[in-house]
Amino acid sequence: MTSTSTTTSAKATGPTNLATIGTYSYVGCYIESTTGHALSALIYANNNMTIEICYATCSALPGNYSWFGVEYHRECYCGNSLAAGSVPAASGCVDTCMANTNQICGGASRLSMYNN
Repeated sequence: MTSTSTTTSAKATGPTNLATIGTYSYVGCYIESTTGHALSALIYANNNMTIEICYATCSALPGNYSWFGVEYHRECYCGNSLAAGSVPAASGCVDTCMANTNQICGGASRLSMYNN
């Protein structure tokens, strides 16, 4: 009788966007507007940025923001409409969040966008 041994390794996973948070859903990677920020109602930077911090910031303020996005490791944006020219990007949302390297916080001129 022969014995066999099988080994399995865990599938490597990288940083991701949250599929949902609160009443918001991840809608994709968006490019900044050619004329300014995609979302301009509130702009907030924090070296401890996570998706949860941006969500909490945007949902706690008056304005009932329908959009929020994280960009460039540490920036949070809120708004009720996208600026002209801000469209889905084919790539570029690759930066991890400053305080949670398991989450993607946009990229250079790219936002990981959430909408409710």
